[in-house]
Amino acid sequence: MVLEKIGADHVIEPEQDMARQLIFRQLHPNVVNYFKLSKNVSLVEVSVENPRSFNKSLGDLDFRKNYDVNIIGITHNGKLNQVPLATDIINPQDQITLIGSNEAVQKIGEILQEDK
Repeated sequence: MVLEKIGADHVIEPEQDMARQLIFRQLHPNVVNYFKLSKNVSLVEVSVENPRSFNKSLGDLDFRKNYDVNIIGITHNGKLNQVPLATDIINPQDQITLIGSNEAVQKIGEILQEDK
C-alpha cells in the first residue's frame, strides 16, 4: 500500500471495515455491533433471540466453558450492565456484549439467533 511505503505505521481502511460489518450482519441478523479487535479476536453485541436462552442466568448458560467467549455486558431495557454476574438473568429483548476468537464469536451469534 502506498501509505505504508511512505512511512505510515498504521493505515485505517474504512471501506474494508464497513464491508466486514455488512457481511457479518447479513450472516447474523441478530448482531447489533461487530468490532474486529485483532486478526483473531472480535467484540460483538448480539440480540438474544433464541428462547432457549431466556430466563437463564449467565452461570447456567456458562458461555465461557461452552462457547469459549466472555460476556462483558448485558443491555436490558436500554441500560448497560458492564459488570455482569453469573447470577444475572438473560431476558427476551436483551443484548449481550461478548469477546472471543472470531470463530467462537461467529458460532455464538448463530446459537443466539431465533430458531427457524
